[in-house]
Order: sequence, then structure tokens, then C-alpha cells
Amino acid sequence: MSRWLVVLVSSIALWSSSAVAATVPVVGYIAEPKIFFSGTSDDASSGMLTLKTSTGVICRGQWMYSSPESGYARATCGDGRNVEVRFNSIDSPSGTSIGNGSTSLGERVVSYAGHDAAQFMASQSNTPKEKLVGIGSGFFVSDGGALLTTRHVVAGCNRFAVWNGERAFDAAYVASDTKVDLAVLKVNSWRGFSASFAPESEVGETVYSLGYSSGVGQRAPLIIQQGVIASMSGLDGKRFLLQHSAVFSPGNSGGPLLDPSGNVAGVNDLTLSAGEPINQQYYAIKPDVARQFLSRNGVSASADLKGGPASAQIAYKTAKEFTVRVECYARM
Repeated sequence: MSRWLVVLVSSIALWSSSAVAATVPVVGYIAEPKIFFSGTSDDASSGMLTLKTSTGVICRGQWMYSSPESGYARATCGDGRNVEVRFNSIDSPSGTSIGNGSTSLGERVVSYAGHDAAQFMASQSNTPKEKLVGIGSGFFVSDGGALLTTRHVVAGCNRFAVWNGERAFDAAYVASDTKVDLAVLKVNSWRGFSASFAPESEVGETVYSLGYSSGVGQRAPLIIQQGVIASMSGLDGKRFLLQHSAVFSPGNSGGPLLDPSGNVAGVNDLTLSAGEPINQQYYAIKPDVARQFLSRNGVSASADLKGGPASAQIAYKTAKEFTVRVECYARM
């Protein structure tokens, strides 16, 4: 989004200097939650721009100049954000165009365009020293603050933060397993509820996917989707997975798959779905595999199964007590 603005800025600078090039590099960031982006824009008085964020989201839009020194850009990103940026200054030594704007969520955007844009951004004292590179979901599995998620959500990061819909918490890395794509974090300040694991589920059983969307910020609500268990084996016959039809998006990976009583029937994992799910089939790591992983790493998961009435409303209300959004940051 801010990237589009950056593209606009760079194109204006190039237009004013009569430069001739097919595309112009564009870089920038959303100040909070420190999402960086990079891409290119057409080198013309107006045109298209394409960007990719540090969290893997693609953004596309258009830009145009209103004068040789100013212009604006508007774009839409795959995570639902819309961005508008205005650029009205140029760094003379480097020829880098500078843009400022905001997203549809009210987040501040800074963008730079030009052949030396990346170096210029790195030289600025207000540029964040870390970037958001992973977004997913997770859930607490012990009263001591142990938090279960998927490994790919937290891989390559050195700082973690979680959000439970009301408060943000710092988290620390404990352990992970590449084979089953699980990871456990620790939130020392957690004083809330934890999930209970269900025994092995059965084909045809109703289940609910829960998690936070990857693109709508900390204010996003917890999302629930209903489905059924379709198979007790996963992609390519993987026995540690089960297959189900409860829709979930990349931001939900690592979140719980619950039975109607609110017990954990699996850990949703999009990376094991071979790209885009086919025929509304999704995959989750089986609850016994998750419990074994936790036990190997010194975490005693709750065995206090929830019983009584069962419904989507009960599953959702239960999940809100222990499900969180997980954010993974890496140093620049």
C-alpha cells in the first residue's frame, strides 16, 4: 500500500529528470506492525505498481503524478488493506522519491522509490530495525503460559508477540519440530485459561476452525468456520494429520480445530495443504501428536475435557479464552 505511494514518488522523480527505464524499485514499510514491502512501479507519468510485503502479501495498484514534484497512489493488498499515499519530496543526492500515507486501518505508511531507494531507507534513523515476517494463530495449553502454534509461523524470528483480542503479550521461544511443524512458546505473564485436548476424533465429526486473520490487524475478531472431519490421514497419507472441511486462511495456521464442546481436535496447518486447498479440504495436526510434542518439551497439557452441551456458540466462547494471534519479528 505505502509501496504504491513509493512507486508514485519514484515515477514522478524519474519523470521530472527525463529518465528512461522500464520499472523503478519501490520499498517502504507500515510503521506498525512493522510490515516492510518491496516491488516495482512502471516508469511513466502514471501506471501500475506491484509490491510484496514481508509477510508474503501481494499488493497491486496505480499511481499518477499531479505535478513534477507531487503525486499520489492507491492500492489494494491481498490481506484486505487499502492504502493511499501522497509523495511530495525528493532526496536530491540520491534521487529517491519519498511518500507518506496511511492504510484503511489507520496505519502510517512510509515509502521510497528510486534506484537507490533500499539504501536510502536503510540510512534513515526512523526506519524500524525489525520487521514483521510471520503472522498466525496459537493457543495456550497450560496454566503456566505454554503456547502451541505451528513452526512455520515462528521460523527465523527473534521476537514474538501475541494478542488475545484485548491485550498484547511478549512471548519467548521454547522448542519446535520440523517434521510435524509444531512449535511451543512461553508467555510468562499469562494468567488466563488453557485448552483441553480431545481424544482422537472420528470421520464425520463436526469441527470448528478458529484463528485470527493475517491481514486486519490486532483489532480483528476471532473467526470461526464449521466443517467435518473427512479423513484420519493427511496429504500423501501422512498419519500425523487429519483432513477436514472447516475453512481457514493463512492467518489461522497454528490455531485450534475444536470439537463442539470446545476441546482441541487438531492444530490447523496450511503449509501442509500443498498450496491452495482443493475441494474445501484442509489439514490439521492430530491432537495426540500435539500432546506428544508438548510432553517431549516439558509441557503437561490439560486433560480436563469439557463436556455438556455442544454447539458452535460454545466452541467459539471457549476458544476466545485461550486462542491468540501470533506475530513473529526478525531483525533487519
